[in-house]
Amino acid sequence: MTSLRLALAVPPANHQGFDRKVLERWHGRDGLDLVVFPEAWRTVTAEEFSLASAREACVAAVREVAEDLGMPVLAGVSCEFADGGAIQCAAYVNPSPEAGETAEHFYAKHSTSTVLPYELPDYADEREALFEPIALRGRHLGVQLCHDQFFGLVSEKLTRAGADVLLDLTGDSVVRSKWTNVITGRTLERPAPYFCTMSERATKTTNEAFALGMRDGRAITPLETAKSAKHGKLVLFAVDGPLAPFALRQAFSPKSYDAFTIRFTRGRGDLVVLPQELPAAKATAWKELRVGATKVGVLELPLEALLDPLAIHRHEALESPFDAHIVCFVAGDRPALPRPKDELIALARLRAIEHRVAVVIATPDVQEVIKSSRYKNIQRFPVTDGKVGIELDFVEGTYASMGKTAGQGIATDFQGLYKDLLDPIVGSPRKQGTKKRESVGTAEALLGKIAFSLGEAVGRVVGK
Repeated sequence: MTSLRLALAVPPANHQGFDRKVLERWHGRDGLDLVVFPEAWRTVTAEEFSLASAREACVAAVREVAEDLGMPVLAGVSCEFADGGAIQCAAYVNPSPEAGETAEHFYAKHSTSTVLPYELPDYADEREALFEPIALRGRHLGVQLCHDQFFGLVSEKLTRAGADVLLDLTGDSVVRSKWTNVITGRTLERPAPYFCTMSERATKTTNEAFALGMRDGRAITPLETAKSAKHGKLVLFAVDGPLAPFALRQAFSPKSYDAFTIRFTRGRGDLVVLPQELPAAKATAWKELRVGATKVGVLELPLEALLDPLAIHRHEALESPFDAHIVCFVAGDRPALPRPKDELIALARLRAIEHRVAVVIATPDVQEVIKSSRYKNIQRFPVTDGKVGIELDFVEGTYASMGKTAGQGIATDFQGLYKDLLDPIVGSPRKQGTKKRESVGTAEALLGKIAFSLGEAVGRVVGK
């Protein structure tokens, strides 16, 4: 398979230029296959409130850059609608595609944007094209934007469509640990290498913008980095570049909690999880525990399910009956771990973040309890005398914590369409809006729900 070479740009805030000399040098020396610019690198206006209109404006803006450079370019574009609102997009143009390669591609952000594609009238017509991978030099690139990486069905949709490399274009400086927690897990649950880049934030922050490449849970070492005061950084990667050693860096919480206790041995506790007692496969379902007035849902799955991107999705509902959620991955009598301990902990961090649950790993040799805090930082709790104490905050479940508005994640009105990403839209799509946008907040008037079941048919376990 081709060793794709990527230049990831990390520009200053609101900077729309690029370091031509560096890009031309890399291209002329060993070849440069793709230049990637972050989310909202350019801004355009779409005349109509539709994905088709946004695609036309975004692709045209990136085409100018690609033709000027004479090489493929992928860039984030903020598309403002003439009648109000804006949607974050990505556009790709290859000015000289080989046979079978993609000439142009367009993607619209599926989470945390003032306008989300679900509410546009032609979403049903355009959805499959958004997730079609970019074919370039024998690889297939799946594109997403910023917080899309936190929503696992986006990556699943892309890889099901054939993507073998994932690219995330982020807007500006972020807390690095949050992004690496997610990206590390994504590269462990599926074989696709993952790259991300962003710009510097305009307002003062302690967070530093960065470009990152990962494969198999490990950082890909850059081939070269070029810096300039005017253009920021350019970081050159090869998809199959050398890997750094696996680095877990996850300290235990220094605080002691007792609101809810989890025990790994027989004895007193709110929840007892015995590592060698695996529930029967057919009996796997949420069980309810009561802690005061709090309804706690507990789901026990075999340890191998921790590697499966859809394992928790198969058992969740848009409206959960529980106030708090705990998912236990139990080894049973398995003779060996399906992956090394540190990789299982990395996957547990991802599951805790994307599903907003407390994750328990229970094997004879590994007992771990991990959950997310309010702002998607990870808490790891020490086991003392076979017991762990935790708080039951910020474990409301996948759909309860997506955000009240589109700008905070995926608003309630759109969560059904997000969950339906793995099911085809069939029949004649109902037009959900008008060309003139009345207001950004009238999602109810713009959205027609299309109900499909995620079901067991989408199930699979990803392993090595």
